Amino acid sequence: MNEKSYPRIGETVLEKTLPNGLKIFIVPKPQHRKKYAFFATRYGGMDMQFIRNGEKCDTPAGIAHYLEHKMFDTKDGNALQVLSQNGAEPNAFTSNAMTGYYFDCTEHFEENLRILLSFVSVPYFTDESVEKERGIIGQEIRMVEDSPDWQVYERLLACTVRRPRACPSPARSRASRASRRKRCTTATTRSTVRPIWRCALLATSIPTR
Repeated sequence: MNEKSYPRIGETVLEKTLPNGLKIFIVPKPQHRKKYAFFATRYGGMDMQFIRNGEKCDTPAGIAHYLEHKMFDTKDGNALQVLSQNGAEPNAFTSNAMTGYYFDCTEHFEENLRILLSFVSVPYFTDESVEKERGIIGQEIRMVEDSPDWQVYERLLACTVRRPRACPSPARSRASRASRRKRCTTATTRSTVRPIWRCALLATSIPTR
């Protein structure tokens, strides 16, 4: 692994690119009991188009945020609940340019890491779950619409860019939410789960050599 030192902040980062293209970053923390894992995908709120088999595919606005929620679903239930039951504190977020999934824990780190890497790589969608998630996303959109801080941020950002598409809300509107279907969700996921689009960051006391 390549090693980079940052003496001004007292940190060392180990970096390696796997044969499948996935980039791994490890920050050794030998004195810390708490361990942290973060998995990121280069697909965010401003991404409304991808290329599949050489063809451009347009997607509804807000699809990245929608996928953030749906990726926790598994055949056995919900990965968020499994991680919580295993002593981890998991969460996720969608920004304009990326989607991130993460957890921290003091025990069962390797087991929790396997769970994280599994559910973000193996999508599981059903018509029922896709329909149910729309209501949850709608609630989040209404919360954003009622947030003065977020509204000021969005309007200031819109004033600084020429293309509105470059700064959409990650949650997007209720109109775009209504256009999401299982087929669109599955196609987008299959195109964005490629390891070359992703990276993993680990901060842990577990020996790396």
